[in-house]
Amino acid sequence: MADVALVYLGTLNPLTLIDGISIIKAGKNSNFIMVHSNNLIPYKGVLISNEAFVIGYPTSIGTPENPQIDYEQPLLRKGIVAGKNDKNKSIILDCPVYQGNSGGLAMQMDEANGRRNFQIIGLVTEFIPFFEKMYSLHHHYQNLNLENSGYSVVVPSDHMLDVIRTKFTLDKKEEDIPLVSEAQPPTPKGHQI
Repeated sequence: MADVALVYLGTLNPLTLIDGISIIKAGKNSNFIMVHSNNLIPYKGVLISNEAFVIGYPTSIGTPENPQIDYEQPLLRKGIVAGKNDKNKSIILDCPVYQGNSGGLAMQMDEANGRRNFQIIGLVTEFIPFFEKMYSLHHHYQNLNLENSGYSVVVPSDHMLDVIRTKFTLDKKEEDIPLVSEAQPPTPKGHQI
């Protein structure tokens, strides 16, 4: 179960980060990341060894007494697509994530014809733990250490689209449901990065 909320927002004025991926300032303490459907790539299109990026709000890092980061701004982290779990239909990144990254976008970068293409591959759901067991022969007790292995799990964009389609189906008649290919990219307004 992922801690993700999908909200239909309507027409907004986004700040474009990358073609088709924008951040929307929704209020004093909240941002939304908006993605055009052309930037979503299905599970089968995710390529192992491609560069990967995650966007999130890792609230469990830093020190509260002397905050090194602005917790209201998303952070970008880089890694690679390390593998795919076909049994679970999940994507494994060699990219550490922490509390607050869950529900954040995961992207792969693909280069073609000298151009970098950023594609949304899914949403971050969890880190993969590293377990270390220590056993005391003298005292006969066991100690289990659990650490972040540096690998993370991503639910693919196919699952996100299924959730969206299900929501549209429940709320609207079938003829009112837009096809992904009919959607138009947002017109960037404001500053481009």
